Amino acid sequence: MGDIIEKAAGMLPKVLKRVNSRRVKYSRGDNYVYLQATVASTVISYETEHGFRARVQTRDYLIEAKDLIIAGSQVEPRVGDQIVDTNDLKDTSVTYEVMGEATEEAWRYTDRYKNMLRVHSKNIEETA
Repeated sequence: MGDIIEKAAGMLPKVLKRVNSRRVKYSRGDNYVYLQATVASTVISYETEHGFRARVQTRDYLIEAKDLIIAGSQVEPRVGDQIVDTNDLKDTSVTYEVMGEATEEAWRYTDRYKNMLRVHSKNIEETA
């Protein structure tokens, strides 16, 4: 019968693509791929070196791991990669850069089967 949890985790990317995803351009240097991603966010709370509490909110993209193919190879996200998200209704594009915050890495798998990536990013440019 197999692992029911593994089957469910494998179905999640397909469900997200159908229900709540958008086409984005994921690039590393001169190489890029267009793929479907679901927008999310993460709030990170941490204590600064001066003892103050800080909160940062990242814009996250949930991406099916098998779709992240750069220069012909499946890759993992890397700090400095960029995601261009276009809003067709407003005719604008926003560029986000992959980066971690405080104690949070720049990305992580969303499940133990490594089907989905959760990529943290910050807005670095908006164009009309």
